[in-house]
Amino acid sequence: MLKHAAIPLLLVAALASSSRSETVSLKYDTVLMDVAGKTFTMDIANDEPTINFGLMRRESLPADRGMVFIFAEPGKNGFWMKDCFIDLDIIWLDSKGKVVFIATMKAGDEVEQGGGVVAQYVLELNSGTAKQLGLKVGDTVAIPKKIIPIAPPANK
Repeated sequence: MLKHAAIPLLLVAALASSSRSETVSLKYDTVLMDVAGKTFTMDIANDEPTINFGLMRRESLPADRGMVFIFAEPGKNGFWMKDCFIDLDIIWLDSKGKVVFIATMKAGDEVEQGGGVVAQYVLELNSGTAKQLGLKVGDTVAIPKKIIPIAPPANK
């Protein structure tokens, strides 16, 4: 979950009334991404509500699924795990798909990670996936053409 972005008032109200087993109804488009030789179906988070909510309140994540956060331009985007119920690997990528930082984060951890690196894309996968795939800083992940043009425009 992105720590510093503002959450719209409607989303805050929905979160306040949600229990652990309920989720906010957000629609995510998906894209197939190859990460270190394995194909994942990734939910796309590319607008304020989907970026802010991310994988919060999900009880599980299939091994072949994840989320890709798309930012309009490279920036310092720190993540934390407040209201996340599953442990995750979070992988920061620059605008060309080069891995610039990897963190394994525990469910509920409110310590921000990755806020000091510049990235345009962030991947969330099940905890241990990056290690299992041998993914490391400096590797490159192909950015599907489908997601490059759908990044929201910079703030006007």
